[in-house]
Amino acid sequence: MHVIPASKVRGSSPSRKTVLPVTPALKLEDESTHFRCKTLKRKNNDDGASVPNRKRNVKTLVKTDYVIEFKRIIKEGEYLPEQVFNAAEMTLFWKRMPGQTYISRNERCAPGFKASKDRLTILLCANARGDCIIMPMLLYHSFNPRALKNKDKDNMSVFWRFNTNSWLNRCIFREWFHQCFVPGVEGYLTSKQLPFKALLLLDNAPTHPRDLTHSYPNIKVEFLPPQMVPILQPLTDAFKRYYTMCTFRRILNAVKSDPEGDLDKCWKEYNIAHCIENIREAIDEVTESTINACWKKLWSEAVNEFSMLPDVEEEVRRILRLAWQFGGEGFVDMKHTEVEELLASHNVQLTNEEVEEMQKIEIVDSNSDSKADTLNLENLSELRNDLTSITDRIFAMDPVKQRSLEFKKGMEVLCRPYNELYKRLRQSAKGEPIPRFYQVKKSCTSITPFNTSKSITSTTTTEAKATVTTSRA
Repeated sequence: MHVIPASKVRGSSPSRKTVLPVTPALKLEDESTHFRCKTLKRKNNDDGASVPNRKRNVKTLVKTDYVIEFKRIIKEGEYLPEQVFNAAEMTLFWKRMPGQTYISRNERCAPGFKASKDRLTILLCANARGDCIIMPMLLYHSFNPRALKNKDKDNMSVFWRFNTNSWLNRCIFREWFHQCFVPGVEGYLTSKQLPFKALLLLDNAPTHPRDLTHSYPNIKVEFLPPQMVPILQPLTDAFKRYYTMCTFRRILNAVKSDPEGDLDKCWKEYNIAHCIENIREAIDEVTESTINACWKKLWSEAVNEFSMLPDVEEEVRRILRLAWQFGGEGFVDMKHTEVEELLASHNVQLTNEEVEEMQKIEIVDSNSDSKADTLNLENLSELRNDLTSITDRIFAMDPVKQRSLEFKKGMEVLCRPYNELYKRLRQSAKGEPIPRFYQVKKSCTSITPFNTSKSITSTTTTEAKATVTTSRA
């Protein structure tokens, strides 16, 4: 069949498209060419449907290559599972209930900043053996919240730090590394009678300083590629479940202790101090087996054959059983998916507007009376009198004298640190010097302070021939 050019067709114009007939031979040739091109694309992984498979193969290849590289590092450094640590930070919305509960619904209708969006950052660190957990760091947007007013931030169960946006930065991470990680690892390895050397694994985030490798010659810092970070993620996921469980258990106990049994009241009284206690309790519930099993995909040789990850379904059911006891809308009919949504919501980032709103919260009440919140001389005196009165009443009312006597002795032992603090505050109020060191004489039962001055010889009288020597501090 002859094909007529489009320009010679009657009534046609250059701007008008003309459909011309196609011979069967030409059509068959086009189909075969298309089939060969499609086959060639599939072989070269150029087809769109094969791209996810190619990406998956690349990720698998990267993981395999790094596992080989990691084992080489372990072999060269001769590291034991006790000496290999992993640190990872996570975001925690510490005062959040499932979205379908009436507490969350009422909060969404209320004006102002939502307590469910109040967040903090936690840094968890543990070794591959699972028997050493370094002191966790808690990063909050306020250094002195109302619930922690007049509390000693340096003697807490967490390494307390603050940043206005609750985000980790290099300076804060260095503080945790030098003040918590290094002394914690050194003390742990000394107790195990192992040499002081360690390998710390971190994700490749900009908040982790690159110069940590040169800080201590005995500590090597290795940065994980992005594909390897989810491998060690079961530890943080388990912590979120345990924290939710501890929070529900605490609120349930508070409701049972409250005469009115008001859940709203107990939930409003839940503050950051209670959150810190729950964090410590949740970390204690993470078993050695769970931590050790997290290393199975990266370092299978270090995993004990009896170590295994916890049953997620069973732990979610434990959370549900606690929630069902609350009663009320959204609790009695809470479902498995709602708990999963609550656990997954900790990974959602706040918007810039929500962060700015969180920073404007008035944390410390400057008009509150700090006198009633401190262990001053007056408050300690009242507490001592109350405890003495309670002890005397129990001792007089209890018919079993042996039991009441043991109670009285136990109270004396428990109150001993506060009695010593009371005595020091009394001496300070009277203007007397507070002795720092004490020495017990063998000749008598009195306690005399150490003398920090040099040896002094008295020559004014014949009776003063003895030389008062100082003891070694």
